[in-house]
Amino acid sequence: YSGADVKNICEKAAADVFLKAVKHNDGGEPPPIALADLVQVLAETRPSVTPAALEEFHTYRDSNWAGSQSGASEKSS
Repeated sequence: YSGADVKNICEKAAADVFLKAVKHNDGGEPPPIALADLVQVLAETRPSVTPAALEEFHTYRDSNWAGSQSGASEKSS
């Protein structure tokens, strides 16, 4: 899953909880988002990143960013 996928899963779970609270309005506080709410949305959502695209990213990262972390920390010192 991409970062955008995770964001959308969280937003969908929040919207589902909100709609349930509105439908069963008892005048109290809306319930928090539970792990079960996230798991339900996750089960209904496919990742937007394919395994092939992820492998391509890893190949690019490994060939282009090698050693960039150590260089970045040395420059900031």
